[in-house]
Amino acid sequence: MTRRVPRVLLGVPTHQEAKTVAAVAESLDKAALSCRRRAEFILVNMDNRSPDGTRARFLAASTRLPKVGLQTAPGILGKGANLRLLFEYAVAQRADAAITIDADLEIVPPEWIDTFLTAVMDNGAGIAVPLYGRTWYDANQTNQLVAPLVLAITGQPVRQPIGGDYAFSPAFMRRILEKQWLPGAQGFGIDPFLVLTGLEGSDLVQVLLTGGKFHSWRSDTPEQIEDEFPIKFHTSNSTLFTLLAAWPQACGELPSFPATPEIDRSFEKPYDLKLMRAAGELGFEREAGNPEYAALLGGAAAGPPDVDDDIWARVLVTVLERARSGRLSYELLEAFRALFFSRVATVQPGLHGLSQAEIDQHVYAVAQAIRKRVPSDV
Repeated sequence: MTRRVPRVLLGVPTHQEAKTVAAVAESLDKAALSCRRRAEFILVNMDNRSPDGTRARFLAASTRLPKVGLQTAPGILGKGANLRLLFEYAVAQRADAAITIDADLEIVPPEWIDTFLTAVMDNGAGIAVPLYGRTWYDANQTNQLVAPLVLAITGQPVRQPIGGDYAFSPAFMRRILEKQWLPGAQGFGIDPFLVLTGLEGSDLVQVLLTGGKFHSWRSDTPEQIEDEFPIKFHTSNSTLFTLLAAWPQACGELPSFPATPEIDRSFEKPYDLKLMRAAGELGFEREAGNPEYAALLGGAAAGPPDVDDDIWARVLVTVLERARSGRLSYELLEAFRALFFSRVATVQPGLHGLSQAEIDQHVYAVAQAIRKRVPSDV
């Protein structure tokens, strides 16, 4: 009996990505065709019915691999809703693996496909998450918030817990579909939902991806950040903190993060440090009268505060304690968002020019500051 060639789905979740989606589809096509593994590859776009023609651009992309365009139901938005489509399609098609790649990537190194598939098809991983380098001005939520918090609470050193690029086994996709999804998991909360599910099931592995992650700009001004960031921040962090609030507190010495590979700095773009400073100023103007802002900060502020590691750890632990008591309100998250921008504005000048190893050390120091403040009896 002839053994069936493995079927692998290469998913691209999108919302308003018409400018970049064709290039990503073509990069994935080339990467898959150069893959050492023999497989039936299918390119899959999961789109939120974008009015800018994203789906049409994807289907018109110049590829040799077959393409499928999936759409969420009318009115249903969110990255999580897109990935649910991929998981449902994968189960229906009896796919042997699925990979998802962000639609704004400028480079998709060919070796990523092989590396991801080795993890989930040969080595027993349920979910493979990336370990790749990123520019010093990128990954602010990852470096200042999610990676150190996940390490401090779970004791698991996942360096890129919301990287966005993953591979999944069939068993993991079935398991995630059977779980109860928090509302935020339909949006950008999908990333912490996936990663914490993998940690819960002990079938998450980190895979070394060479080349680094480089993606296009989304926001060039503080006003654009203010307009585009709230939904992403709220859905991601309401999910993250709700899940971590129920997680047993890890004890003992924190393990180190795995070493992040260095990147080619020629891909770095000009970056103005004033951007996050201005975003912090806008956040302060918006939230200074919000009682939750002073509560998180530990007192009133006359202007946008400098948020060092100790202050930031207090903010994060306070939000976590609110989640544990079921008081993760909209007002709290808005105050938290404003302080996040002040935190980034505080640390970014010191990150400029650092190696990936030095940035890893910075993130680890944040995790240590959080651990010192987490109550020992939770």
